[in-house]
Amino acid sequence: MRSIPLILLLAAAWPSSAAGAFELCGRWRSDAARTLPEMEKSVRLTEKQRLLFRNDFFGKLVVETREKYSRAYFPDQSPESVAWEPWQVVSRKGPVFQVSRLVAGELVLREVRLDGNCYRVLIPELGFGEWFCRVPDAE
Repeated sequence: MRSIPLILLLAAAWPSSAAGAFELCGRWRSDAARTLPEMEKSVRLTEKQRLLFRNDFFGKLVVETREKYSRAYFPDQSPESVAWEPWQVVSRKGPVFQVSRLVAGELVLREVRLDGNCYRVLIPELGFGEWFCRVPDAE
């Protein structure tokens, strides 16, 4: 079974709480077209990381979010085989959410910026954000 890289697990951390988590509920897919230009601008990436990300890395991961739980999986995985994990909206200011979840026993906070039918998850340690766009119910 393919392991999910840390960046993708963090992207799955999406929210819950009375602070408007319902807007983040649904099914979302990584958006390579919006993510790659941001990735290219990052000064924090090594050339090896850049090559990995350029090589058809983005655009596959699907994140499903419910009010208090989320999960992330690739197209070749059965969604039912992936456990739901808790997440929470800590705060919200306009379209910007601060969300939290436990990753390897540590509390991780992420900024999520909602933009229409997409959202951007800021990954400060990599110097860019990954974009996810809503998947229509028919897909």
